[in-house]
Amino acid sequence: MAKLLLPLTWTYRLGVALRYAAYRLGWLKPVTVDVPVISIGNLTTGGTGKTPIVIALAHYLEEQGYKLVILSRGYAARQPQVYAQATDPRYGDEAFLIQQHLTTGTVIVGKNRKKTIEWAVKDYQPDIVIVDDGFQNIGLTKTLDVLLIDGSKGLGNGHLLPVGPLREPLAAVDRATHVILTKNIHLDVANKVNALLDRYARKDKPVWECPFQASHLFHPFSGRLLSFVEMDDTPYAILSGIAHPDTLESESQKRLKGDMVTHLRFTDHHQYVKGDIEDIMLLLKNYHRCVVITTSKDWVKIKSLIIPEFLNRFFIFEMKPMFDWQRLLDDLMVARSAQLADHQAAAAVAVSGEVQEPVGAASAQDGDESA
Repeated sequence: MAKLLLPLTWTYRLGVALRYAAYRLGWLKPVTVDVPVISIGNLTTGGTGKTPIVIALAHYLEEQGYKLVILSRGYAARQPQVYAQATDPRYGDEAFLIQQHLTTGTVIVGKNRKKTIEWAVKDYQPDIVIVDDGFQNIGLTKTLDVLLIDGSKGLGNGHLLPVGPLREPLAAVDRATHVILTKNIHLDVANKVNALLDRYARKDKPVWECPFQASHLFHPFSGRLLSFVEMDDTPYAILSGIAHPDTLESESQKRLKGDMVTHLRFTDHHQYVKGDIEDIMLLLKNYHRCVVITTSKDWVKIKSLIIPEFLNRFFIFEMKPMFDWQRLLDDLMVARSAQLADHQAAAAVAVSGEVQEPVGAASAQDGDESA
Protein backbone atom coordinates (compact mmCIF):
# COMPACT_ATOMS: atom_id res chain seq x y z
CA MET A 1 0.00 0.00 0.00
CA ALA A 2 2.82 2.41 0.87
CA LYS A 3 4.35 1.92 -2.60
CA LEU A 4 1.03 2.71 -4.24
CA LEU A 5 0.85 5.97 -2.29
CA LEU A 6 4.38 7.09 -3.14
CA PRO A 7 3.33 9.12 -6.25
CA LEU A 8 0.94 11.09 -4.04
CA THR A 9 3.78 11.74 -1.60
CA TRP A 10 5.99 13.03 -4.42
CA THR A 11 3.18 15.30 -5.62
CA TYR A 12 2.68 16.59 -2.06
CA ARG A 13 6.45 17.20 -1.68
CA LEU A 14 6.52 19.15 -4.95
CA GLY A 15 3.62 21.34 -3.82
CA VAL A 16 5.36 22.12 -0.52
CA ALA A 17 8.66 22.87 -2.29
CA LEU A 18 7.06 25.24 -4.82
CA ARG A 19 5.25 27.17 -2.09
CA TYR A 20 8.40 27.63 -0.03
CA ALA A 21 10.40 28.59 -3.13
CA ALA A 22 7.88 31.35 -3.86
CA TYR A 23 8.71 32.97 -0.52
CA ARG A 24 12.44 32.31 -0.73
CA LEU A 25 12.65 33.94 -4.17
CA GLY A 26 10.54 36.90 -3.12
CA TRP A 27 7.53 36.15 -5.32
CA LEU A 28 5.40 36.05 -2.18
CA LYS A 29 6.00 38.32 0.79
CA PRO A 30 5.36 37.41 4.44
CA VAL A 31 3.14 39.67 6.54
CA THR A 32 4.76 41.45 9.47
CA VAL A 33 2.76 42.99 12.33
CA ASP A 34 3.94 45.36 15.03
CA VAL A 35 3.54 42.94 17.97
CA PRO A 36 5.42 39.80 19.06
CA VAL A 37 4.13 36.63 17.39
CA ILE A 38 4.52 33.12 18.85
CA SER A 39 3.71 30.21 16.57
CA ILE A 40 2.96 26.81 18.14
CA GLY A 41 2.88 23.96 15.63
CA ASN A 42 3.80 20.45 14.52
CA LEU A 43 5.75 18.73 11.79
CA THR A 44 3.30 15.80 11.95
CA THR A 45 -0.45 15.60 11.41
CA GLY A 46 -1.41 15.79 15.09
CA GLY A 47 -1.27 14.25 18.51
CA THR A 48 1.52 16.38 19.97
CA GLY A 49 -0.68 18.04 22.62
CA LYS A 50 -0.73 21.36 20.78
CA THR A 51 -4.11 22.55 22.06
CA PRO A 52 -3.38 21.99 25.79
CA ILE A 53 -0.01 23.70 25.33
CA VAL A 54 -1.60 26.72 23.63
CA ILE A 55 -4.13 26.90 26.50
CA ALA A 56 -1.44 26.58 29.19
CA LEU A 57 0.78 29.21 27.54
CA ALA A 58 -2.18 31.57 27.13
CA HIS A 59 -3.14 31.12 30.79
CA TYR A 60 0.37 32.02 31.88
CA LEU A 61 0.59 35.09 29.64
CA GLU A 62 -2.82 36.29 30.85
CA GLU A 63 -1.64 35.91 34.45
CA GLN A 64 1.31 38.14 33.59
CA GLY A 65 -1.09 40.82 32.34
CA TYR A 66 -0.68 40.40 28.58
CA LYS A 67 -3.57 41.01 26.22
CA LEU A 68 -3.73 38.14 23.75
CA VAL A 69 -5.10 37.28 20.36
CA ILE A 70 -4.89 33.65 19.27
CA LEU A 71 -5.25 32.83 15.58
CA SER A 72 -6.81 29.55 14.48
CA ARG A 73 -7.70 28.20 11.05
CA GLY A 74 -10.83 26.65 12.52
CA TYR A 75 -9.77 23.25 11.23
CA ALA A 76 -12.62 20.84 10.36
CA ALA A 77 -15.18 23.56 11.06
CA ARG A 78 -18.77 22.77 10.15
CA GLN A 79 -19.28 26.48 9.44
CA PRO A 80 -15.94 27.89 8.18
CA GLN A 81 -15.45 31.59 8.86
CA VAL A 82 -13.49 34.26 7.00
CA TYR A 83 -12.93 36.29 10.17
CA ALA A 84 -14.81 35.66 13.42
CA GLN A 85 -14.36 35.15 17.13
CA ALA A 86 -14.47 31.47 18.12
CA THR A 87 -17.77 31.68 19.99
CA ASP A 88 -19.32 28.56 18.44
CA PRO A 89 -17.92 25.00 18.20
CA ARG A 90 -19.17 24.89 14.61
CA TYR A 91 -16.42 27.43 13.76
CA GLY A 92 -13.79 24.86 14.84
CA ASP A 93 -13.77 22.62 17.91
CA GLU A 94 -10.21 23.40 19.02
CA ALA A 95 -10.61 27.14 18.52
CA PHE A 96 -13.83 27.12 20.55
CA LEU A 97 -12.20 25.05 23.30
CA ILE A 98 -9.28 27.48 23.57
CA GLN A 99 -11.67 30.45 23.72
CA GLN A 100 -13.60 28.78 26.56
CA HIS A 101 -10.40 28.57 28.61
CA LEU A 102 -9.35 32.21 28.18
CA THR A 103 -10.11 34.96 30.66
CA THR A 104 -9.46 38.08 28.60
CA GLY A 105 -7.94 36.86 25.34
CA THR A 106 -9.66 36.47 21.99
CA VAL A 107 -9.50 33.53 19.59
CA ILE A 108 -10.00 34.50 15.96
CA VAL A 109 -10.77 31.92 13.27
CA GLY A 110 -10.03 32.44 9.62
CA LYS A 111 -8.30 30.36 6.95
CA ASN A 112 -6.29 33.26 5.49
CA ARG A 113 -3.78 33.88 8.28
CA LYS A 114 -2.24 36.89 6.53
CA LYS A 115 -5.51 38.78 6.52
CA THR A 116 -6.74 37.61 9.92
CA ILE A 117 -3.55 38.63 11.73
CA GLU A 118 -3.67 42.11 10.21
CA TRP A 119 -7.36 42.55 10.98
CA ALA A 120 -7.04 41.11 14.50
CA VAL A 121 -4.08 43.31 15.45
CA LYS A 122 -5.97 46.36 14.22
CA ASP A 123 -9.27 45.44 15.90
CA TYR A 124 -8.04 44.05 19.24
CA GLN A 125 -4.61 45.70 19.68
CA PRO A 126 -3.04 42.75 21.52
CA ASP A 127 0.30 42.71 23.30
CA ILE A 128 1.11 39.24 21.90
CA VAL A 129 -0.32 37.10 19.10
CA ILE A 130 -0.25 33.30 19.36
CA VAL A 131 -0.64 31.43 16.08
CA ASP A 132 -2.19 28.02 16.73
CA ASP A 133 -0.85 25.35 14.35
CA GLY A 134 1.33 27.90 12.60
CA PHE A 135 4.55 26.05 11.83
CA GLN A 136 3.71 25.49 8.16
CA ASN A 137 2.51 29.06 7.74
CA ILE A 138 5.60 30.78 6.36
CA GLY A 139 3.48 33.71 5.19
CA LEU A 140 3.75 35.29 8.66
CA THR A 141 6.81 36.83 10.26
CA LYS A 142 7.16 35.15 13.67
CA THR A 143 9.13 36.19 16.70
CA LEU A 144 9.26 32.60 17.98
CA ASP A 145 8.47 29.50 15.91
CA VAL A 146 7.93 26.65 18.37
CA LEU A 147 7.90 23.11 17.03
CA LEU A 148 6.21 20.39 19.12
CA ILE A 149 7.21 16.73 18.77
CA ASP A 150 5.46 13.85 20.52
CA GLY A 151 8.04 12.54 22.98
CA SER A 152 6.91 8.93 22.66
CA LYS A 153 6.07 8.65 18.94
CA GLY A 154 8.59 11.08 17.48
CA LEU A 155 8.21 11.81 13.77
CA GLY A 156 6.86 8.43 12.71
CA ASN A 157 8.38 6.72 9.68
CA GLY A 158 9.94 9.95 8.38
CA HIS A 159 7.76 10.06 5.25
CA LEU A 160 5.47 12.79 3.98
CA LEU A 161 1.72 12.43 3.70
CA PRO A 162 0.03 10.18 2.78
CA VAL A 163 2.71 7.49 3.25
CA GLY A 164 3.78 8.93 6.61
CA PRO A 165 2.65 11.54 9.15
CA LEU A 166 4.90 14.41 8.02
CA ARG A 167 3.38 17.63 6.69
CA GLU A 168 6.72 18.75 5.24
CA PRO A 169 10.26 17.34 4.90
CA LEU A 170 12.40 16.75 7.99
CA ALA A 171 14.74 19.57 6.97
CA ALA A 172 12.00 22.00 8.00
CA VAL A 173 13.14 21.63 11.63
CA ASP A 174 15.72 24.28 10.76
CA ARG A 175 12.97 26.95 10.76
CA ALA A 176 12.08 26.27 14.39
CA THR A 177 13.44 28.63 17.01
CA HIS A 178 12.56 26.11 19.76
CA VAL A 179 11.79 22.40 19.80
CA ILE A 180 9.66 21.00 22.62
CA LEU A 181 9.22 17.28 23.25
CA THR A 182 5.79 16.66 24.70
CA LYS A 183 3.74 14.13 26.65
CA ASN A 184 5.44 10.87 27.68
CA ILE A 185 9.06 11.45 26.65
CA HIS A 186 11.23 8.48 25.64
CA LEU A 187 15.02 8.71 25.61
CA ASP A 188 15.34 7.12 22.15
CA VAL A 189 12.98 9.74 20.67
CA ALA A 190 14.93 12.57 22.33
CA ASN A 191 18.18 11.16 20.89
CA LYS A 192 16.68 10.93 17.39
CA VAL A 193 15.42 14.52 17.57
CA ASN A 194 18.85 15.79 18.64
CA ALA A 195 20.45 13.83 15.79
CA LEU A 196 17.92 15.35 13.39
CA LEU A 197 18.83 18.85 14.53
CA ASP A 198 22.55 18.09 14.23
CA ARG A 199 21.90 17.12 10.61
CA TYR A 200 19.54 19.87 9.47
CA ALA A 201 19.75 22.87 11.84
CA ARG A 202 22.19 25.57 10.83
CA LYS A 203 22.48 26.87 14.39
CA ASP A 204 21.85 25.57 17.87
CA LYS A 205 18.30 25.69 19.16
CA PRO A 206 16.95 24.70 22.56
CA VAL A 207 15.30 21.29 22.89
CA TRP A 208 13.03 21.38 25.90
CA GLU A 209 10.81 18.79 27.51
CA CYS A 210 7.16 19.30 28.41
CA PRO A 211 5.80 16.09 29.94
CA PHE A 212 2.04 15.80 30.41
CA GLN A 213 0.71 14.81 33.79
CA ALA A 214 -2.74 13.44 34.54
CA SER A 215 -4.00 16.05 36.97
CA HIS A 216 -7.70 15.54 37.76
CA LEU A 217 -11.20 14.90 36.50
CA PHE A 218 -13.53 17.77 35.72
CA HIS A 219 -17.27 17.31 36.18
CA PRO A 220 -18.80 19.83 33.74
CA PHE A 221 -22.33 19.34 35.06
CA SER A 222 -21.39 20.67 38.52
CA GLY A 223 -18.18 22.53 37.68
CA ARG A 224 -16.28 20.45 40.26
CA LEU A 225 -12.69 19.25 40.05
CA LEU A 226 -12.25 15.72 41.39
CA SER A 227 -9.17 13.73 42.30
CA PHE A 228 -8.94 10.29 40.72
CA VAL A 229 -9.32 8.55 44.07
CA GLU A 230 -12.75 10.15 44.52
CA MET A 231 -14.07 7.90 41.75
CA ASP A 232 -13.28 4.87 43.95
CA ASP A 233 -14.16 1.68 41.98
CA THR A 234 -16.76 3.27 39.69
CA PRO A 235 -16.87 1.50 36.29
CA TYR A 236 -16.39 3.76 33.28
CA ALA A 237 -16.58 3.94 29.50
CA ILE A 238 -14.31 6.14 27.38
CA LEU A 239 -15.50 8.26 24.46
CA SER A 240 -12.83 9.94 22.35
CA GLY A 241 -12.19 11.48 18.95
CA ILE A 242 -8.51 12.44 19.23
CA ALA A 243 -5.28 11.66 17.37
CA HIS A 244 -3.79 9.23 19.90
CA PRO A 245 -6.55 7.70 22.06
CA ASP A 246 -4.23 5.01 23.48
CA THR A 247 -2.71 7.55 25.85
CA LEU A 248 -6.12 8.49 27.26
CA GLU A 249 -6.98 4.83 27.73
CA SER A 250 -3.71 3.88 29.40
CA GLU A 251 -3.75 6.89 31.72
CA SER A 252 -7.36 6.21 32.69
CA GLN A 253 -6.55 2.60 33.52
CA LYS A 254 -3.52 3.72 35.51
CA ARG A 255 -5.37 6.35 37.57
CA LEU A 256 -8.88 4.90 38.02
CA LYS A 257 -9.61 1.84 40.13
CA GLY A 258 -12.87 0.91 38.38
CA ASP A 259 -13.17 -1.38 35.37
CA MET A 260 -13.15 0.07 31.86
CA VAL A 261 -16.32 -1.19 30.20
CA THR A 262 -15.62 0.00 26.65
CA HIS A 263 -13.79 2.65 24.62
CA LEU A 264 -15.68 4.22 21.72
CA ARG A 265 -13.03 5.63 19.41
CA PHE A 266 -13.59 8.12 16.62
CA THR A 267 -11.10 9.85 14.33
CA ASP A 268 -9.43 13.12 15.30
CA HIS A 269 -11.72 16.15 14.80
CA HIS A 270 -14.71 13.85 14.35
CA GLN A 271 -17.98 15.76 13.94
CA TYR A 272 -20.39 13.90 16.21
CA VAL A 273 -24.00 13.21 15.35
CA LYS A 274 -26.63 11.77 17.63
CA GLY A 275 -26.20 8.23 16.34
CA ASP A 276 -22.53 8.22 17.35
CA ILE A 277 -23.32 8.20 21.05
CA GLU A 278 -26.44 6.02 21.11
CA ASP A 279 -24.41 3.07 22.39
CA ILE A 280 -23.11 5.17 25.27
CA MET A 281 -26.61 6.38 26.12
CA LEU A 282 -27.87 2.78 26.14
CA LEU A 283 -24.97 1.74 28.36
CA LEU A 284 -25.74 4.50 30.88
CA LYS A 285 -29.41 3.55 30.85
CA ASN A 286 -28.72 -0.12 31.59
CA TYR A 287 -25.64 0.24 33.78
CA HIS A 288 -26.55 2.72 36.50
CA ARG A 289 -23.13 2.94 38.18
CA CYS A 290 -21.20 3.53 34.95
CA VAL A 291 -19.81 6.97 34.04
CA VAL A 292 -18.21 8.27 30.84
CA ILE A 293 -14.65 9.60 30.58
CA THR A 294 -13.95 11.94 27.67
CA THR A 295 -11.72 14.88 26.69
CA SER A 296 -12.30 18.62 26.67
CA LYS A 297 -12.13 18.64 22.87
CA ASP A 298 -14.81 15.98 22.61
CA TRP A 299 -17.03 17.46 25.32
CA VAL A 300 -17.65 20.73 23.47
CA LYS A 301 -19.03 18.69 20.53
CA ILE A 302 -21.06 16.02 22.33
CA LYS A 303 -22.72 17.89 25.20
CA SER A 304 -25.66 19.07 23.08
CA LEU A 305 -26.28 15.47 21.93
CA ILE A 306 -26.46 13.91 25.39
CA ILE A 307 -29.83 13.05 26.94
CA PRO A 308 -30.19 15.63 29.77
CA GLU A 309 -30.67 13.02 32.50
CA PHE A 310 -27.21 11.60 31.72
CA LEU A 311 -25.23 14.86 31.64
CA ASN A 312 -24.14 14.43 35.25
CA ARG A 313 -22.41 11.14 34.42
CA PHE A 314 -19.78 12.62 32.10
CA PHE A 315 -16.28 13.50 33.30
CA ILE A 316 -13.40 15.17 31.48
CA PHE A 317 -9.95 13.62 31.96
CA GLU A 318 -7.49 16.50 32.29
CA MET A 319 -3.83 16.20 31.28
CA LYS A 320 -1.65 19.14 32.31
CA PRO A 321 1.51 20.20 30.41
CA MET A 322 4.34 20.57 32.94
CA PHE A 323 6.56 23.42 31.78
CA ASP A 324 8.18 26.67 32.95
CA TRP A 325 6.46 29.11 30.60
CA GLN A 326 8.58 32.01 31.86
CA ARG A 327 11.53 30.52 29.94
CA LEU A 328 9.60 30.90 26.71
CA LEU A 329 8.45 34.41 27.64
CA ASP A 330 12.04 35.45 28.40
CA ASP A 331 13.18 34.17 25.00
CA LEU A 332 10.26 35.97 23.36
CA MET A 333 11.37 39.30 24.84
CA VAL A 334 14.98 38.74 23.73
CA ALA A 335 13.89 37.75 20.22
CA ARG A 336 11.52 40.69 20.00
CA SER A 337 14.31 43.13 20.93
CA ALA A 338 16.50 41.62 18.20
CA GLN A 339 13.60 41.82 15.75
CA LEU A 340 13.06 45.52 16.49
CA ALA A 341 16.78 46.23 16.18
CA ASP A 342 16.81 44.55 12.75
CA HIS A 343 13.80 46.60 11.65
CA GLN A 344 15.46 49.82 12.80
CA ALA A 345 18.69 48.93 11.02
CA ALA A 346 16.80 48.13 7.80
CA ALA A 347 14.89 51.40 8.05
CA ALA A 348 18.13 53.32 8.55
CA VAL A 349 19.64 51.71 5.46
CA ALA A 350 16.52 52.55 3.45
CA VAL A 351 16.60 56.19 4.58
CA SER A 352 20.31 56.40 3.82
CA GLY A 353 19.69 55.07 0.32
CA GLU A 354 16.94 57.62 -0.28
CA VAL A 355 19.22 60.48 0.82
CA GLN A 356 22.14 59.35 -1.34
CA GLU A 357 20.16 58.67 -4.49
CA PRO A 358 19.68 62.33 -5.58
CA VAL A 359 23.40 62.96 -5.09
CA GLY A 360 24.24 60.02 -7.32
CA ALA A 361 21.71 61.18 -9.89
CA ALA A 362 23.19 64.69 -9.91
CA SER A 363 26.71 63.31 -10.37
CA ALA A 364 25.58 61.23 -13.31
CA GLN A 365 23.88 64.26 -14.84
CA ASP A 366 27.03 66.35 -14.38
CA GLY A 367 29.08 63.67 -16.06
CA ASP A 368 26.73 63.59 -19.02
CA GLU A 369 27.00 67.35 -19.43
CA SER A 370 30.81 67.34 -19.32
CA ALA A 371 30.91 64.60 -21.89
